[in-house]
Amino acid sequence: MPEISRRAALKALGLATASAVAGGAVATAAFHSQEQAQAPGASPTAPAQATATAVPAATATPQPTATTAPAPAVELFPFEGIHQAGVITDPPQAVLMVALQVLGEKPDDLVKLMQILTARTREMMAGQIGVASAEDERFPPHNTGDLGYDPLTEGRLSIMLGLGSSLFTLDGKDRFGLASKKPIALKPMPRDLVGDRLAGSTMLDGDIFLQISSDHPLVNMHAFRDILKNTKGMVSPVWVQPGFQRYFQNTQPGEAKARGLLGFKDGTANLDTKDADLMAKLVWTGSEEPTWAQGGTYVAVRIIREQIERWDRLNLSQQEASIGRVKTTGAVLGNTTETALPSYADDPDGKIVPLNSHIRKANPRLGEESDKRRMLRRGFLYDNGIDKSGLLDAGFLFQGFCRNIEEQFEFVKRNYMSNRHFPKQNTGVQDLDEYIFCIGGGYFFVPAGVKKEDRFVADTLLLG
Repeated sequence: MPEISRRAALKALGLATASAVAGGAVATAAFHSQEQAQAPGASPTAPAQATATAVPAATATPQPTATTAPAPAVELFPFEGIHQAGVITDPPQAVLMVALQVLGEKPDDLVKLMQILTARTREMMAGQIGVASAEDERFPPHNTGDLGYDPLTEGRLSIMLGLGSSLFTLDGKDRFGLASKKPIALKPMPRDLVGDRLAGSTMLDGDIFLQISSDHPLVNMHAFRDILKNTKGMVSPVWVQPGFQRYFQNTQPGEAKARGLLGFKDGTANLDTKDADLMAKLVWTGSEEPTWAQGGTYVAVRIIREQIERWDRLNLSQQEASIGRVKTTGAVLGNTTETALPSYADDPDGKIVPLNSHIRKANPRLGEESDKRRMLRRGFLYDNGIDKSGLLDAGFLFQGFCRNIEEQFEFVKRNYMSNRHFPKQNTGVQDLDEYIFCIGGGYFFVPAGVKKEDRFVADTLLLG
């Protein structure tokens, strides 16, 4: 494989980035990543949850008068940081999940692609959506116009980039000379997980995964169009799935931030992203990985269709028994508050919380044995209209972020949820599997964030 000059590549990125940002009105230096608290060895008392940064809309904004309204604040997520945005940043209301196939065949083709993706992500997350015209009138305008022409001051846009196993090896072939640097647990999503219906699916895997999220679908679509326009001939979309969510405001630690289409709270007892030690243990990769892959994370993406019409025919007690929680409050059956922990030792036969309920199969609370399997869950909903039978084609877009996808997500799926003899003999698979099934998704590795202006995503992988 031809070698690539690291200095030349970084210089090229610097020139490309400088050119792209030259027409911008908002300096990205105002956006400082709060995710740096999650760096290995960082103080656990440092703030870990990245939130949208509020900065003045423009330095020349006049002071408010009786006839002048205050300038709106700019709510943007920082691009640069120890970790990529989109993992522990506050989840917005809309998402666009995209899998791409890389068309180039040479290492420098991949370097150029990652430089462009980084430059476009950096600029759009800083609120710059492009000027109306191109430098040469013979070419299409930079800005598609769907969001207007002023700098984007709201929407909390983030673009997270993941790498699929096929980027490293495909059909036994080392595509870009990267096989020896492949993350240790990265592989295609298994096709044999109990309950999955993946045969014939066109919504599987991909070389590159993009999670484009913001507070409005139009912002996501603009970002996707921009990326496709600037990578023409370099990538081809494999699958695209939009999603949405209605997140609660002012929730307390341990409480759910949303509800799913089945009507139950989603996200109760999720990992505390402010706990740096917990995140380092369960989410961020460490010294077990190649040097370039440390500080990243794995994500299991699952497109889960829900048989909503069947679910809606169940009575309330049947629904609650299937989930293991009270539908209105989110409390575990037998408890009164959402955050009160279950006592399975006092309910060995599942008379209160059924043994095959979702919460008991997904998190059996066996102490350290099950605690080390936990993952950071991030979910959205989707609605694709109806299928050929006139049934709702809708469901849940699950993302499980973990330090090792085999030891966490896949272990829980195989050994807990789909094990007919867990937690006791002849328990069966989780009851919820009667109403849901996975139709697509993939396993991806999310590299660490970009820390400096002259760097790009996964540059230490590609340049050594």
